[in-house]
Amino acid sequence: MRKYRRECYPGAIQILDWYHVVDHLWATAHNLWGETQKQKSEKWVEPLKDLLWEGKPIEVLDRIREHALKRKKNQSPLWELHTYLFNNKDFMRYPEYRSKGYYIGIGAIESANKYVVANRMKMAGMRWSIQKENSLIWLRCKYFEDQWDSTWEQINLREYLDWNPEEEMEKSA
Repeated sequence: MRKYRRECYPGAIQILDWYHVVDHLWATAHNLWGETQKQKSEKWVEPLKDLLWEGKPIEVLDRIREHALKRKKNQSPLWELHTYLFNNKDFMRYPEYRSKGYYIGIGAIESANKYVVANRMKMAGMRWSIQKENSLIWLRCKYFEDQWDSTWEQINLREYLDWNPEEEMEKSA
């Protein structure tokens, strides 16, 4: 996955979704103590959450490793969490992201995708080729970016869509 991210999105700022990280902490706590032991789970999760919020994933990894080594049974959930966090530690610089105004949760992006893309693409009876789908997404983005009029002034639609009306007429004849 790392290789894919580097190759396909070399300049992207990669952020591990805050809420997914917190969900992983809670899932591990519930796995260790059960869902009924809320106080034990909270006592374990909250300090780790605070450390991550402060941008200290290495301290979190150290605490998880220590906890795993002290346990005689049921270490697997801790090592799984440790691996997950270790593999993503470079994408958990939450104080830096927040100071730059970046979203640390994926909710806004998922919502925008649903609003801009999915609602239009999934209407009843819609059938799309990849090329035409990408064209429609691009145009919808221009619309929602308030660039609709300027886009039409600059675009050569035939070139963009690789569309030849004469060829279309020959096919239908």
